[in-house]
Amino acid sequence: MFLGDPLADNNEALSRRSTNKDKTYFLGYRDTAKVCDGLSHQEAHTITFALASLGVIKIVSKGDAGPNGRKAAEFRYLLPQNENGAQEDDVGFEY
Repeated sequence: MFLGDPLADNNEALSRRSTNKDKTYFLGYRDTAKVCDGLSHQEAHTITFALASLGVIKIVSKGDAGPNGRKAAEFRYLLPQNENGAQEDDVGFEY
């Protein structure tokens, strides 16, 4: 989990579920926007690029733009994960 960010968490979950050897996965920005109520696909695009610039994900291919695009973007989640999906250094909340 990346600071509780639903888009980063969604990317992590897709990576864990990927059957590809390199753990890449496809995801459209319109589908990404559905993860958060009120988020537009343009905002999802902007946040996704921010996650890439922070080193959370890598954009493997950009896909086809537009609502009739035939290919979703391809990504790879870059942060370490352990068996339960949390980052290795995640110790939970401090009280």
